[in-house]
Amino acid sequence: MALDGNDLADELAYRRFSAEYVVDTFGVRTRGYSDRAAKTARVDALLSNNWGEVWPDDKVRFSEPHVPNVARDASEDRSRLISAGAPTISCRAEDSTSKAERDAERRERVIGGYWEADYVRSSLVPRWGFDLMLAGLSVLQVFPDLSLPIDKRFPIYKRINPRVCYPGPMFTAGPEVRDMLIGEERPWREVAKEFNSKVELAALLGRKETDEARTNVRVITYADDEYLCVLAYHKRKFRRPSDKDY
Repeated sequence: MALDGNDLADELAYRRFSAEYVVDTFGVRTRGYSDRAAKTARVDALLSNNWGEVWPDDKVRFSEPHVPNVARDASEDRSRLISAGAPTISCRAEDSTSKAERDAERRERVIGGYWEADYVRSSLVPRWGFDLMLAGLSVLQVFPDLSLPIDKRFPIYKRINPRVCYPGPMFTAGPEVRDMLIGEERPWREVAKEFNSKVELAALLGRKETDEARTNVRVITYADDEYLCVLAYHKRKFRRPSDKDY
C-alpha cells in the first residue's frame, strides 16, 4: 500500500533514527570488544611469526622466532583436518510423503550447486576452521548479487572476518545470536558495485572528494531476526553542519 505524506515523513524519520541507532550502537559495541581485539592481535602475531624479542640493549624487536612455532603448526594441522571432512547438506522433508522427500532431495542438490559455485568446501571451510581457532567465532553472510537483474540473482556465500564482527551482548556458545554488527573498511567503488548505489555514495563522499578510486568507506551491517540495515559511513574532510556522515 502506498504511503501518504504523513506516513512517508514518519517512515523517513524512523529510517534516520534507525541509522543513527546503528552507528551509535556500533561505537559502543566496538569499545566493549576491545579486550577481544587485543587478545586476537596477540594470537595474530603469534601465528604470523611476528614475535617480540628483548635484546641486550633492552629494546624489543619483532622478528621470526628462533624456535619452532608449535602453535602455528598445530593450527595448520587442525585446519587441514577440518577441511578433510566434507560437510554434508541435509534438508528435512516437510512430511513423510514421497513427494516431500523428492522436494527435500531437490533442495539439497540446489544448495550443493550454490556451494560449488562459491567454493564453500574447498575455500571457505578451512578458513572457518582458522576463524574458530583464532576468535572462537566463524561468520557466514549470504547475500544475492544486487548488481545483476532479479531473475539472475543467486546467493553468494561470503566469509566475514571475525575481527570485524560484534555479536549482541547476550552472545553465548552456539550458532544462535540475538543480533550482529559488522563493520569493515572497503573501497568506495567495490561497495557501489555490490549494492548498486553509486549515486547515494557519491553524495556521501561530497563534492570535494575527488579521488574515488582510493577512497574507503566503512560499511556497517546490522542484522537480527527482524531487520537488516546496511550503512556506508565516511568522515568527510569538507562538510556543512547539516551534513550526515552516513
